[in-house]
This record gives sequence, structure tokens and C-alpha cells, in this order.
Amino acid sequence: MSVFLFAVMLAVSFLAVRVGAVAFHLTGMDWQSSKFQSLSCFTGTGFTTKEAELIVSNPQRRKIASFLMISGNVGLVALIATFANSIRPVAGRIEIPYLKTVVPASIYPLMNLILILFLTYVIVKIFRSEKVKVSLTYFLKNTMLRKKIIKKEKFINLASIGEGYEIVKADVKEGNPLINKSIRDSSLGEKGITVLSVEKEGGNIYSPPSDTIINSGDKITCFGDIKKIRETLYPKKISSEVFPGEINSNGS
Repeated sequence: MSVFLFAVMLAVSFLAVRVGAVAFHLTGMDWQSSKFQSLSCFTGTGFTTKEAELIVSNPQRRKIASFLMISGNVGLVALIATFANSIRPVAGRIEIPYLKTVVPASIYPLMNLILILFLTYVIVKIFRSEKVKVSLTYFLKNTMLRKKIIKKEKFINLASIGEGYEIVKADVKEGNPLINKSIRDSSLGEKGITVLSVEKEGGNIYSPPSDTIINSGDKITCFGDIKKIRETLYPKKISSEVFPGEINSNGS
């Protein structure tokens, strides 16, 4: 029984990390950082100071990180306890109900260890399957959005400078008042927003000149007050279900 409980706890751990990654991504973190930070929070290792700024400065992400840290500690204790209980020595002879056989107690821990290794291999293979990752990722994403568990951000946070100032990457959507305007003629400068780059179909324009025209479908990287960036790039009349850095087709 302890062996199968170990397998269940291991599967739940993989699921919790994926839940955290999807949740982080919906709040505006890029997908690769979301996966790494979810794993870092869950295991309590590798939590980098630079990327931690993006988490601690955002209320939603702090809640997600807290959930992952608590569940990670609980899960680790449960895994250790079930593993230890599975390989502990026992006396006498052991009857295996499903196989309807009796084995010497001395080899019972070894049998459990082999079974644990086999189940671990199977679980890892399942959760590393591209098909499973894609299906699970989009199921979790749609569930969180449908049930409004996470408030989705429309842009990607690249760095937090502090006091509400951030570097973000955002799509310019249809209906945005910035479309077909140059950076000079837009309202960005007046609101203290600095455009660092403009990504067009032909490539990136870094430190774009003030006469650079912003077109629909462009991706702009800018720095400024996050509230003003949100109000300027995504007026309330513009709704969007997609944002830069969306989970790629393989869901990895």
C-alpha cells in the first residue's frame, strides 16, 4: 500500500509543479521562467534573486509561490515517509494478495524498492510525454481562466525595477490608439514610457528612433510605470486572450 501511495504522491508533485508553471505564466511571466520558478518554489532550490523580484512584487505570484512552497514541503515529507515505510524490514512471511503468493519477509523491502523504481520511471515518462504535457497544460490553463482562479495579464514582465516600474513586452492589438503612429506622436513619452525595442515581422528594432511607426501586430518592449503601461497598451475597450510568450505548441 505504501508503494502505491508513494506513486500517487509523486504524480501529484509533478502535477503541482505544472499547475504552478501555468499559473505563473498567466500572470505575465514567460513560459521558460514560469516552469523554472515553479520547480524552484516547489523544491525550495534554485530560486534566483533576479527572477524572484518578478514574483515578490506581484500579489498573485506571491500567492502562487506560497502554495508551491507549502505543498512542496508537505509533499517531500510524504514522499520520504512513504518511501521509508515501503522499504522497512519486516519479520516472518508476507502474503501478496493480488498475486496470491507468499514471499520471505527478507526480500520484501527489495521487491518494494524495485516496484518504486519502476513506478517512478513510468510516472516520469508519462509526465515527460509531449502529448500529456500539451493536453495537461491547456486543460489547466482553460480551467484557471474559466473559474477565474488567476487574473490573466496581457503582457510579459521581463524585469522589475521597483516601486511599480517594470520592463515589459507587449502585443499591439487591433483597435489600439497607438497603431499607425510614430513613437514621437504617441502618448508614450508623455506618460513616461520608454520604448526599448519594437519587434516587427522583419526583425527587432532596438533603441528605435522616434519616427518608428507602430503597427498592429508589433511587439514592443518598454519601460515605465506598470499601471500607465497597462492603461496605454491595453485600453478597456480592447480585449485579448493571447499575449506574448504564449505556451508553445509542444507545451514543454
